[in-house]
Amino acid sequence: MLSASSTFAQKTAYVNTETIFKGIAEYKNAIASVEKFAEQAQQKIDSEYEQIEYLYNNYQRNKASMSSSERTQIENQIISKEREIKQYQESVFGNNGELMKKRIELIKPIQDKVFNAIKQIAESKQYDAVVDVASNPNIVYYSKRVDITNEVMSKLGLMRTN
Repeated sequence: MLSASSTFAQKTAYVNTETIFKGIAEYKNAIASVEKFAEQAQQKIDSEYEQIEYLYNNYQRNKASMSSSERTQIENQIISKEREIKQYQESVFGNNGELMKKRIELIKPIQDKVFNAIKQIAESKQYDAVVDVASNPNIVYYSKRVDITNEVMSKLGLMRTN
C-alpha cells in the first residue's frame, strides 16, 4: 500500500533571498536609510536621558537646600521628561512606530518585487513550494538543479556577485 506522501510528491525549489537582496543597490540604500534613522533617534534618546541624569544628579546634590515646593517642582520636571522620552521612544521604536513605518515604506516594495519574481518562476515551472535557504538553517543539502536564485536575479535584472 502506498502512503499519501509517496503518491503525491511535491516539486520543490530553493532560493537564497539573502544573495538576491545583497545584489539590489536600492535594498542596500533602504537598509542604510532605516539604520541611519534608527541611529539618529537613538542618539536623541540617549541625549535626553543624559539631560535627565544631569537634572537628577543636580537635584540630589541640592535638594537639602531646596524648599518643599522647589523639590516637588524639579521632581515633577524629571518625571515629566522621563515620560516624554519614553513616549518618544515608543513612537519611534514601538510596533507601530516611525521606524517600522519607514521600514515598510522603503523595504517592503523591494521585498514584494523579489517575492513576486520568485512566485512567477515557481508558477511557470510548476513548483509546489519554494524554500528560502537564507532563512532556514535546517536545510542540510539541496541540489543546485532546483536552486532558482540565479533565475530570480536574472528576472530582476541583477548580476550574481558570487
